[in-house]
Amino acid sequence: MAIPFSAGIRHNDQLPAGLFEKPADAVVVENEVDCEVDPDSGLAADGMTREEACLAIVKQAGRAMVDLDQATLCRLNLFYRLYPPAIWEQIKKAKETGQWVTEVAVTGVPYQEGDLWYVPVEIRSGTGKSETQNAMIKFYDFEGKTLCFIIGSKEKGVVD
Repeated sequence: MAIPFSAGIRHNDQLPAGLFEKPADAVVVENEVDCEVDPDSGLAADGMTREEACLAIVKQAGRAMVDLDQATLCRLNLFYRLYPPAIWEQIKKAKETGQWVTEVAVTGVPYQEGDLWYVPVEIRSGTGKSETQNAMIKFYDFEGKTLCFIIGSKEKGVVD
C-alpha cells in the first residue's frame, strides 16, 4: 500500500500535552437521558390508543411549559432533564419578563413514522413569535406498563 506525499509512518509518538484533559466548561454526562426512565415518569398510556396518548402528553407538557412546571416538564419531556440549574434560572427570568411560552396549540393529528410518533404543534411566546414543530414521542414498555415521553421534535432533534 502506497501513501502518497508521506515521508513515512511514525509509531509511538508522544501525544500532545492536555489531549485527554477535560475542558473547564465541559458537562459530564453520566447517563443517557432515556436511561433515566422510571415507572414514575412519562405518561401512562395503558388503556389509550397511541393517538390519544400522544395528544394527552402534548397537551399536558404544553400546559406545564406555559406554567413553567419544572417537575411535570421533566417527568413528561426527557429533553428538560438535560437542563442544568443555570438554564432553569434563565427560563424563570424569561417567564417573569413575559418572554416565555404563552401557548402550545395542537395544530394537526398525531402520526407515526417508524417507532416514533409526532404531533404538530404551534408554540407561541410572549414576544409575539410563533414556532411550528412536530413533537416527537416515544413509547416504552416498562415493568408491565406502557409509558410515553416527548423525546424532542422533528425540527430540533432528539434526546434519545
